[in-house]
Amino acid sequence: MNLENKQLLLVEDEEEICAQVASYFAEDEALSLMDVVQDGSVDKADVVVLDLIIPQQDGISVLEQIAQMPPQTRPEVIVTSWFANKEIIQHTLSLGAKYFMVKPYSMDNLKRRIMEIVGVKQERRAN
Repeated sequence: MNLENKQLLLVEDEEEICAQVASYFAEDEALSLMDVVQDGSVDKADVVVLDLIIPQQDGISVLEQIAQMPPQTRPEVIVTSWFANKEIIQHTLSLGAKYFMVKPYSMDNLKRRIMEIVGVKQERRAN
């Protein structure tokens, strides 16, 4: 599978997590961390790692906005949070999130999920 460099956007307000993600993906050839934002703006990303609790709006609102984007520009989304219950997980998945990861998560697991999403996305486009 040919994976060109994909743009990863982290929507997160916790500095430690931001630093971990930035460090982990700094030299990755398949994925580039394009930015870290706290306001939920997701333009031009291929994959968004979205915290449910961010300062200027909640992650559910961001997911709702992403769901309204045209399919060809809509990023794939992985939702993260310190808390999870069945209803929240089901709701985020119904809004289009591909995965829900409970914090703290390992960077290896995050990358594995991103690569799965990118692979699925590319295979779907190829058909």
